[in-house]
Amino acid sequence: RTTRSGNKVLTEIESEDENEEEDPTLRCVFDKKLLVRDCIPHRSPELKKNEMVVLTQAIKDWIFFALKYEWKLKVRKENPKTRGTKSRIRYEDYKIAKTLGEMLKFGASNGDLINDFRKGYIEFDTSSDITVEKLVEKH
Repeated sequence: RTTRSGNKVLTEIESEDENEEEDPTLRCVFDKKLLVRDCIPHRSPELKKNEMVVLTQAIKDWIFFALKYEWKLKVRKENPKTRGTKSRIRYEDYKIAKTLGEMLKFGASNGDLINDFRKGYIEFDTSSDITVEKLVEKH
């Protein structure tokens, strides 16, 4: 898959479990009448800080959707990456991003998008009342 700008995203990411069941909470990504904010996957409150959510196909689909349609997000300002690593240096550059596309533009890797979402370093905007249909029409 590629975005309008031609960025290859999520193509090298393999499912952790080829036999995984569909996540019913994320099917709304494809239901055009639903509000986009109701399609956003949320971390379980039971997960500990920096503990990763399981990467399902539905979550990959949401991330592709959010990238393609420039859905707003917030990146944690405090850098959680290990000191002295390349990922920490990249994080400093992209933590000002407001969309996944900006994260890539500012130096994030595809792996950073996935890892940072899974660990809770990214929070998607839930304030908009736009439907999936209206968002798609705008683009």
